[in-house]
Amino acid sequence: MTRENRRPACCRRGKGLVDSKRGRMEIFEKIVVQSPEILHLRSAAKLVLLVSRYKCEVTVQRGTRCVNAKSIIGLVTLGVEEGTQLIFAFQGDDAREACLDVQEFFQPGLFE
Repeated sequence: MTRENRRPACCRRGKGLVDSKRGRMEIFEKIVVQSPEILHLRSAAKLVLLVSRYKCEVTVQRGTRCVNAKSIIGLVTLGVEEGTQLIFAFQGDDAREACLDVQEFFQPGLFE
C-alpha cells in the first residue's frame, strides 16, 4: 500500500476528488456548521457513533485538513466553529444512508 492510498479519501488527488476504481458509491456533501457546539467533544462523540454504524468510509475535510469521521480525536482537532464549511466524503455500499444521517445530524436546532 502506498502512502497515497493510506490518506483519507477526501485528501487523495489533492482537491477532494476521488476516482472510483472498484465501482463503489461515492458521495461528497458540503455542510456549513450552524451551531457553535456542533463539534465539541460531546457532539463529536455522537457523530462518531453515528457514522460508525456504517461500513462505508467517511472522511471530513476542513480547508486542507482531512480526517476520518470515525475518529473523535480527528474531529475535535479540526477546530470547527459556527460558520465553518465541511466537506464530507462517503465511500461504500451504504454511503447514501450515511450521508442522509449526517445531513440530519447537522440540522439547525439539534443541539439547542
